[in-house]
Amino acid sequence: MLSSFFLKRRSGRLCLLALLLGPLGLTSFVMPFQDAPAQSIFPGQPRHLPPGEDRRFIDPRREMRLLLQEAKANQHTNHFCLIAYAWPDGRVRAAVHWLEGKRLIPWEGRDPRSWQARQADSLLAAPYIDLTRDLVDTPQEKARESYYHLRAEAEGTLEDCQANGVRYTILPFDVGPNEAHSWSGR
Repeated sequence: MLSSFFLKRRSGRLCLLALLLGPLGLTSFVMPFQDAPAQSIFPGQPRHLPPGEDRRFIDPRREMRLLLQEAKANQHTNHFCLIAYAWPDGRVRAAVHWLEGKRLIPWEGRDPRSWQARQADSLLAAPYIDLTRDLVDTPQEKARESYYHLRAEAEGTLEDCQANGVRYTILPFDVGPNEAHSWSGR
């Protein structure tokens, strides 16, 4: 626990203080803020999860390429940011921000044991938040449509991704005849 705190905090003084006071159980005042943002599309996430800690998020570039291929956005450079979260009960989720597509995609990751077999866990199949259409400012507005999300929650997730997420750049690529619709098995 303390070692993950060490890796995530950038302030040397704070880390040193936590290291010295940790064995005494006196670190609660040293860590007054949560690891996760106050506003988020995911309620109650307790901590960030480095993507390399969970096999579902180790290398999402294939998923990103499939999304770009389906959206016919593979002829120009695209930028993504991925931030993953873990809950105490073992659940993990990520938020993937596709900058050019103006999408924020809540994603459960790709189960590596079923890479070719299951498509339900594909980034392409995940429902997404259209950042130009699906954001509202009040809970009353959100209650009108099931796909609406609060702007403050989406902005909190985007800021968290910029500060703590992993960034990916996908360069333009051509789709070969064997790759066309490879995600759906057609």
